[in-house]
Amino acid sequence: MKSLFLGKIFGIELELHWTFLLVMIFVIISQAIFSPQTFLPIIFLFFMLFLSVFLHELCHSLVSLSKHIKVKKIMLLPIGGVALSERMPENPKDEFLIAIAGPLFNFLVVFVLLAVVSVFNLPFPWEFFNNPQNIAKFEEYLLTYPLFAVLWVNFMLGAFNLFVPALPLDGGRVFRSLLALKFDYVKATHLATRASTIFAIMLFFLGFFSGSFMLTIIAALIYLGSNQEDQLVTLKHAFSHITISHLIKKRPFVIDESKTLKEAKELMLKKNVTSLLVKRNKGYGIILSEDIVKQKANIDSQISKYAAELPILSANSASSDVMEKFYTTGHPFLPIIHNSKLIGILEASSLEKLQKLHILQKLKP
Repeated sequence: MKSLFLGKIFGIELELHWTFLLVMIFVIISQAIFSPQTFLPIIFLFFMLFLSVFLHELCHSLVSLSKHIKVKKIMLLPIGGVALSERMPENPKDEFLIAIAGPLFNFLVVFVLLAVVSVFNLPFPWEFFNNPQNIAKFEEYLLTYPLFAVLWVNFMLGAFNLFVPALPLDGGRVFRSLLALKFDYVKATHLATRASTIFAIMLFFLGFFSGSFMLTIIAALIYLGSNQEDQLVTLKHAFSHITISHLIKKRPFVIDESKTLKEAKELMLKKNVTSLLVKRNKGYGIILSEDIVKQKANIDSQISKYAAELPILSANSASSDVMEKFYTTGHPFLPIIHNSKLIGILEASSLEKLQKLHILQKLKP
């Protein structure tokens, strides 16, 4: 299933993952049927979570843009959000500033709300903070006091992201940026990944024995995300001095964006391929066979409506930088430009082959 495109802000695409929609529909239906009296408070809480996650990721993205790191999209998920950048910051200071931007926004919201509530004497459950026994009324407070709900969502979002020192969470990136002040970036990533793995294992068992399915899911995501990032950084370092010129496919199959999906389908069948490079007015895009299948009702529409934009690579790009582009975009190939002219494409399979040969070479005799 595809994500729901919500629009663009500061040139950054905003998408809602299909699982977020699924959870939202489930919450709305279950509340309407089993607990109609709390329907509106729960929907408000869900909306504030959505808005807070979006603004959290937007703050990350704006700081990234200020560091000349292009952000392609913000994806909102049920357990949080992720800003997909073209590359990771390797300068410790840049990574630190980008990582703390999101949580700092959440904490700012908390402090502003506390100040506003105090100054204007607005309805707020101060007794929750004064008497520990009132923890039993937490859910009641959350559904009764909208400002408390906003405060709590932002506090938990900021605290969980910043104070859990595990990749790929913000706290893990802050931890790595501090390690990178003493160690090189690769070793700092190894150490941060090791700490993340230990934390993920502990969190998994905590979730398993407490019966918390959500904690086990978060633990699995931390484990997979941290180890995937460690692998990427290791490979980037290994290939940092290797250029891609010898991997370029010189004669890619190109189609103009003014052509129709039907013409793209015919070219794919003729050339026995499942993807085509799309020539656009500015730059290049890609159309996949699955895109055509999904749009079979619009087979006579122009390709331009459905082709995804591709980042452009230089023939002199290092394999490490190219690998990161593939990692962050997930495309099967990327166009290569030299002196403002297309000279070919680089396929993801070529880099995968390079990775396998590198692993083979590292094996001890």
